Amino acid sequence: MKEALLLNGSARLKIKVMLFIKFSCVAAYPHHESQSLSQFSYLHSALGEIPQAIDYGEQALAIAQNVNNSLFKGIALAVLGLAYLEAGKFVHSLRFIVASFIALPPWRGGDSKLLLALILKRFFKYLSKLSFIHLKKFIE
Repeated sequence: MKEALLLNGSARLKIKVMLFIKFSCVAAYPHHESQSLSQFSYLHSALGEIPQAIDYGEQALAIAQNVNNSLFKGIALAVLGLAYLEAGKFVHSLRFIVASFIALPPWRGGDSKLLLALILKRFFKYLSKLSFIHLKKFIE
């Protein structure tokens, strides 16, 4: 137990999400499993661990499509789009993000508005990173 307290915030979050995924599998709630995998994908892409983010995002999308729930499908598509954005694959990223808006329109309110806010936050962070890179090349 003492070892768990020594872990940083992202490591503790990873452990919590993995435990939730395992519980979801055992309890036979695939929609919770999809949601957990989406959250894990979002976390990995935020940390710059793109291959893991894409892997978890693809797993989340496959489960969400089997569950046939637009909320979980929209979230999975969005996190995959954000992972590809972090990978620098802008066009591929936009395809997933637009598909997420089709599955879960932002004007529906609730979770769809929150998802839109997360996408915009990450998108503007990506744009500022690009601007800084181009500005640095211009100065040199």
